[in-house]
Amino acid sequence: MSDAMTNFQTQSSSDRNCCSNTHNISNGTDEETCQEESCDSSATENIATKEDGKNTDEKHSKFTGFGIPLNVQRYEAVRKELGKENVESCIDFGSSECRVIDQFSQIASLKQLALVDLDRNTLVANLHRLTPRLMHYSRSVQLTVNVYEGDVTKYDSRMKNYDAITMIELIEHLIPEDLKKCCNTVFNQLRPKLVVVTTPNCQFNVVFGMTAGEMRHWDHKYEWTMAEFQSWGDEMCTSFGYKVEYTGVGVTDLVPDVGFCSQIAVFKREEGFLSKPSVDLHQEVYKYITKIDFPFTTEESKQNILSESVKYYLRKYACDWNILGDHPEELDGRGLEETNDSNSVKVPLSELMLYSSVWENCKDRKALGDFLLSSGYTLSSDGESVLVEKIQFESNNYSSSSDESLNEDDQYGDAEDDYSRSLLIGGTYKVPCIEEQWD
Repeated sequence: MSDAMTNFQTQSSSDRNCCSNTHNISNGTDEETCQEESCDSSATENIATKEDGKNTDEKHSKFTGFGIPLNVQRYEAVRKELGKENVESCIDFGSSECRVIDQFSQIASLKQLALVDLDRNTLVANLHRLTPRLMHYSRSVQLTVNVYEGDVTKYDSRMKNYDAITMIELIEHLIPEDLKKCCNTVFNQLRPKLVVVTTPNCQFNVVFGMTAGEMRHWDHKYEWTMAEFQSWGDEMCTSFGYKVEYTGVGVTDLVPDVGFCSQIAVFKREEGFLSKPSVDLHQEVYKYITKIDFPFTTEESKQNILSESVKYYLRKYACDWNILGDHPEELDGRGLEETNDSNSVKVPLSELMLYSSVWENCKDRKALGDFLLSSGYTLSSDGESVLVEKIQFESNNYSSSSDESLNEDDQYGDAEDDYSRSLLIGGTYKVPCIEEQWD
């Protein structure tokens, strides 16, 4: 038995019993996260009330909180570990508030995500966080999120063959018996190639002004020191055939040698290890709640959008020149000019790149130039403009019906792109999001 678990066993039975009926799955809930963040502010406030008579230098050396909220740092750190391994599927145990989606949806390789928590009510109440946003349309592969009510201590055959498992601020909520079952489920039965675990580092609590033995959340059964966490992690490697690296998030230089506020273990499966025999039961004990398919854009559809957009805007420029060519002041700043034979108009590639439907599907001007050449267009000698043939009308007086058609097209069909173009010229482009608030 590891030192961490040995130390835990010394807790009083009364303390253990009072916590045993609480949910055994949690994931950095608002209550827990806010407790950590309130520790930041309350520590400063408590210190301020005790500082009468102390020197000014000491007052200025007190902890005032993290620049980036600790829960955001945790999710980002875990996301980076998953991204390094290019995981295509992941289970997050303890996903009651579904907050991991903000970071995990940024993993380009991720195709399947299972969110599992014992607290069905909290899961359902937070499903709104899984609503796809505008930014998700830039994904090149589809992400499917399945949500389950389930217990990490129990095996469900649908969770088999996932690339990775994450447990973010979860294990400290488990009594020893449940932690042992959890480890068997994750490391022995499911046995993914990557497991990422985060948990509080109790050595850091002194920075918050907390007393010895005080914990950050009422439901924590324990909070490990760095040595205790690493002892547990090393035991997992020995027992189940993994190798581990330790890291963390949340640092301060105000108190020496306290380590990270939240410590992280990254386990990678070792091939060839003879794991303990387990019965591979076909059992589905988790309760399925819902599925969300995130939007994505394939390379083929990007090329089609780019092709149609370029065709539309070049025709628009040709029409504009035909109508406004005698009024150069109307064309100022657009860079349009006639070719020597007066039959074509030069449209700068930089002008085309101002439209969102172009720059979102073409990374730079060189790529745009290559695309135009491959599509049969002619570029100027310097490669900076595309030549578009003027549109000749039967009459110099552009018919009223044609005017109305063009104006209607400008008003409705091009409204969004003209708006984004004006924003880009001004140096600012903001994509609206349903929710950008981090608690």
